Amino acid sequence: MISKEKTCERIANENGVSSASVIRAEQFANGVDAAEEAIPGIKQEILTGSIKPTEKAVAAIAKAPQEERPALVQQLRQTKEPEKPEEKHKDKEKPQEKPREKPKRKRSVAETLQAIREVSEKMLQPTGEMNEEDIFAEMEDALDTLIFRWNTCLQNNPALCLSGLEGIRRIGEQGIDFIKNFEQSIRKANAG
Repeated sequence: MISKEKTCERIANENGVSSASVIRAEQFANGVDAAEEAIPGIKQEILTGSIKPTEKAVAAIAKAPQEERPALVQQLRQTKEPEKPEEKHKDKEKPQEKPREKPKRKRSVAETLQAIREVSEKMLQPTGEMNEEDIFAEMEDALDTLIFRWNTCLQNNPALCLSGLEGIRRIGEQGIDFIKNFEQSIRKANAG
């Protein structure tokens, strides 16, 4: 059986992180983009570290309804970093601790996100012909992403299933039309 590595897994392997980290970074990136759309300038504050919201708080912005996003972005600005235990008790004498090995520095979310963007940009650059296995893996990954995102949208917004049925149907028909046109162009190419 041919092993098909998904884009998420490939990015994770290339950057030495787990695929869950890549997914969290994508959710964080979507949140940053949604926050920037709601209140321009916030992206710079987040990525430079001038404000330090949690990944979860940032990712939640992309999942929130459009009208709630500005308030959520303002909450990011009000988030304070938790006080470190050493800072609370500076005046008290600290017990002697064994010297520890210096922990390996973990990438920040912003650094991981930047690394993912760089890898993604490289993936978009032509590097010669893709083989059949690569093409199928990319197409399968795109389909998996589509299914995941549709399920996520509809599961998180059950009212949309009823109220937005016509819009959902229209979007689905656009996808079906794309596939039909794709098939026709393949047939024409093979015939001519």
